[in-house]
Amino acid sequence: MAVWNTGYIVRIRPVGIKMKRRLSLLFLLSALAVGCSQQKADEPRQLVTVYPRYPEYAAANYIKGLVEVKFDIGADGTVTRIVFLRSEPHNLFRDEVVKAMAKWRFEKNSPRQGVKRQFIFTPSRP
Repeated sequence: MAVWNTGYIVRIRPVGIKMKRRLSLLFLLSALAVGCSQQKADEPRQLVTVYPRYPEYAAANYIKGLVEVKFDIGADGTVTRIVFLRSEPHNLFRDEVVKAMAKWRFEKNSPRQGVKRQFIFTPSRP
């Protein structure tokens, strides 16, 4: 199951040389982990991925959340029949997830049912 972090703001402050190296290594490892998301062999390749926007209310109030969905992929490569398995806090992030997933595209002629994804929303403090 793929996991995406849709963090809102990242601030970088000047630090000492050793700390810079550690932070650089941490950033590199994080980027590699995100880039190496696992895809099940039976799932068609995702051609277009649009990440959900962070809702303004949630960002302004530093609210984090989690949304788990199950959906089908039609023969035309579009997402159909989205079912919410989990949404915390209840319904706060659902609309943005639906809007983003409506723009997703997968390989054509590879319909699938019951594909699962998890979205993790994590705000950054100012």
